[in-house]
Amino acid sequence: MNKTKSENVSDTSLSQKYSVLLKYKVLVYILMVAITIGYLSMYGYEDGDIMIVIYTIITYVITMFSLFCLTKMIDFLFDLDKKTDNNV
Repeated sequence: MNKTKSENVSDTSLSQKYSVLLKYKVLVYILMVAITIGYLSMYGYEDGDIMIVIYTIITYVITMFSLFCLTKMIDFLFDLDKKTDNNV
């Protein structure tokens, strides 16, 4: 039951299969901007409790790092698709 090489190769590339990720990446960038605006506007209304400010900053840094890494993973997927030849 050996499959030939032509049976294993698909006609579509990763970029075509996962084109929805480009739209998702734009959504992530919009979310990053919205979260930044939200955190910046929140500081005008803080009552000065230092622990709340520290937790807010830590949460913001972790959130931004996670979203940035997500966009880099999407970029890597599309760069990998450009560098590899799927039609061989």
